[in-house]
Amino acid sequence: MIGLLEAGRRYGNIDDPNFPAFAVCRIRGSILDELRRLDWRSRKTRQEAHELNDVTRDLTKRLRRAPTEQEIIKASVPHSRIIMPGSMPPWPQKCKARSAYRERS
Repeated sequence: MIGLLEAGRRYGNIDDPNFPAFAVCRIRGSILDELRRLDWRSRKTRQEAHELNDVTRDLTKRLRRAPTEQEIIKASVPHSRIIMPGSMPPWPQKCKARSAYRERS
């Protein structure tokens, strides 16, 4: 309803034959804005979820079966973003390094 009212206010002449097309776009945009506002996920998180679904669907078509978790990971994560086991210090060491940095600053 808000989208329709806003469309009428912005367009001005609701008797114009082009108004319905404009109103549909405004209403759709208003609905999407409200859904985004209610969603706890960030835009980036939503985008990554869609990309993961796309990869899973493509693998399912290509393999003609449900892909394994490892197949999905291999197909969806660029090599530059893969963190190899052992390449980062364990959690407590990272925390100590951060606190040591704060003490020196």
